[in-house]
Amino acid sequence: MKTTLSLTLLAIAAALLPGSALELQRGGAPWRIVTCHFTHFTFEQLAWDALVLLALGIACEKRAGFRATLLASAIVVPLAVLAFAPDVSTYRGLSGIDSALFALLLMSEWRRNWPIAIAFVAKIVIEMTTGSTLFVSGAAFAPVPIAHVAGAVCGVVTWWLCSRSESHEEAHEFRTQNAE
Repeated sequence: MKTTLSLTLLAIAAALLPGSALELQRGGAPWRIVTCHFTHFTFEQLAWDALVLLALGIACEKRAGFRATLLASAIVVPLAVLAFAPDVSTYRGLSGIDSALFALLLMSEWRRNWPIAIAFVAKIVIEMTTGSTLFVSGAAFAPVPIAHVAGAVCGVVTWWLCSRSESHEEAHEFRTQNAE
C-alpha cells in the first residue's frame, strides 16, 4: 500500500506545480515521459485519476507483476502517445497507468471479470468514436484512447509474464518435492 499511497500523494502534490512544467510535450525533455502521469488538466481529472489509482493500487499491490506493471506503463504509455497520436501535442494524467492496473486485476481474476473487461473495451471505443471522455465532465482536453490501450497491454503482458514465471516455479517445486 505504500507504493500506491506514495504515487497518489505525488500526483496530488504535483497539482501545486504548473502542469506544463511536467507534462509530456513533443520535442520536450525526456524526463517528462515519467512526470506527465502526475500532471492533470483539471482538478476533476486529478480526482478521478487519483481515486482510481488508489483503489486499483490497493487491489493490485500484493499481486505478482504490480511493480513491473507500474514501470512498464509509466514508460510505454507516453511513448505510445508520441508514436500513435500525432495530433496530441501535450499529454497529462494517470489514466494510462490506471488502465494498466485495471488490466492486471482483470487478468488475475479473468473468469469472474470478463463482463467488466468488455465494459472497459466499450469505454475505449466510445471515447475513440465520440472524441469525449466518459467520466470527466466538460473536459478541457480530449481523451487519448491510445494511452488506455497501451496501459491495458502493459497490464496484460506483465500478468502473462508473471503467471508464466509462477507456473514454472510451481512446476519446479512440484518436481523437487516428488523427486525426494
